[in-house]
Amino acid sequence: MDGPGEASSTGVAEANFPKAQLVLFPTIGDCLGAVLSGEADATALDGLRAGEILSNAKYASLSSRQLPHADPRCFGVRMGDKGLLRLINRGLALAGEDWIQSLAVRHSAGLRSWTLAGIAKAFAVAAAALAVLFLAFSARRSKLEAARKEEARRKLEEQNRELAESRQKLEEQNRELAARRRELSAALAEAERASRAKTDFLNSISHDIRTPMNAIVGFATLAEANADSPEKVRDCLFKIGLSSRHLLSLINDVLDMSSIESGKTQIEKAETDLADLLRGVRAIVSDSAKSKGVLLSIDVDLVHDRVSADRLRISQILLNILSNAVKFTPEGRRIRFSIAELPSAAPGMSDFRFMVRDSGIGMSPEFAKTVFTPSRAPGPPPPAAFRAQGSAWPFRSASPR
Repeated sequence: MDGPGEASSTGVAEANFPKAQLVLFPTIGDCLGAVLSGEADATALDGLRAGEILSNAKYASLSSRQLPHADPRCFGVRMGDKGLLRLINRGLALAGEDWIQSLAVRHSAGLRSWTLAGIAKAFAVAAAALAVLFLAFSARRSKLEAARKEEARRKLEEQNRELAESRQKLEEQNRELAARRRELSAALAEAERASRAKTDFLNSISHDIRTPMNAIVGFATLAEANADSPEKVRDCLFKIGLSSRHLLSLINDVLDMSSIESGKTQIEKAETDLADLLRGVRAIVSDSAKSKGVLLSIDVDLVHDRVSADRLRISQILLNILSNAVKFTPEGRRIRFSIAELPSAAPGMSDFRFMVRDSGIGMSPEFAKTVFTPSRAPGPPPPAAFRAQGSAWPFRSASPR
């Protein structure tokens, strides 16, 4: 314990450590040195000055504890000078607590002695504290930055997902529009094709109908002119019947709207008498050829008269070709029509060659390339004197067997 405050120190020891052995030293520094060297286990310090004293680097290994019993402050004097001690104590009581505390703080500053090691340690502690604060700030900042980046990444992924969904919907809409456009284009093309087919059909059928109608009118006029000749009237009525039946077949064909819209002709094979078919064709065409002054000759070389064929289509083809031949052959010229049966490579079959030769205006090489195109006429229209109604001049390919 410290020597100058013997009475005070003794009271503290007795109050807090009643079984302790007291050792007296001259100064507080000697007391602390005894604790450092192990000569003493503890010492009592003024609570006001303890913090200042123990902040000295050489006392860094010591620790302090607040005692539960308070001790009045006093001045220390030389051993045995009790009269001076009593005098000082009374002076302290008169000076007051504030003055005593100020005086203690002022004189305790001298107890602290800074060393290079202490300063270095203080700086090291401060640097460590700053480093910890900086690391904590950096970690906090890094955490906030990572959180911001994660939020930005999440928002970017959400936007990309929404963009992908929008792109997918747009692609689906484009596919639907493209499919709808193709459907409309196909419907338009089909409507245009049907319209062209109807136009081509009407142009073609107008020419087909005109030939038997002209024959019917011509034979009716001829029968009326020869009313007194029953034989001639019967012949005219027979030919009118042939032309009427052919005309009826054409009209039935016109009423078949499926053929008109498809633009295709249906071939309907049936047993046909070629000789009877040729007599009907000759009966229809011969009157118009005779009235124009054109000589019509027909040569037939058949082994089999009855064949499987489409009578209406063969009649249409032959009447179209022969009526055009009559129309474009000048007066006094000749038209030669021949039919011949030829051997066929197919067993039970025959090939039939139909040939029409005339001395009309002919066809140029350029026109010959388009001979099978519907609604084409060979060269400029004929003179008004023998121009037929309408302007359809169809040529169709066929190989009847």
